[in-house]
Amino acid sequence: MSKPFIDIRITGLNAAATKQSQTAPGLRLMSLSLSQDPPAVWCKIFDAERQFPRHSMWRRAWIDGSSIVVDCVPEELETYHLADLKVDVANSNTKFRDFLANKERKVKAAQQTEQRERERIEKLGQRLKFD
Repeated sequence: MSKPFIDIRITGLNAAATKQSQTAPGLRLMSLSLSQDPPAVWCKIFDAERQFPRHSMWRRAWIDGSSIVVDCVPEELETYHLADLKVDVANSNTKFRDFLANKERKVKAAQQTEQRERERIEKLGQRLKFD
């Protein structure tokens, strides 16, 4: 059995990783640290959460290693984006847990099917007469 998933959290702003955006002069690539490197599936879920803008101030955000990068005006991070990102991270955690539970159910179902087949073959072997 795999180790339990620990929810990913936003842990802070990495000011040293902030860079000028290529998009516009007033924008910066703001880097928010995560509590751990998210698994690839979690990143895909996060990207899906961010796919559709929920308001007019919506900005592009993506996972880069153990960070979320947001292309925005720095002050917008406090006013708009951090709250959105917290929701997106929480939703990604929930959906990733669902993904893991579904995967575990499929593994158990496959194991049970394999066990039943093995028992069926063993019973057949007991009924066969080779005299």
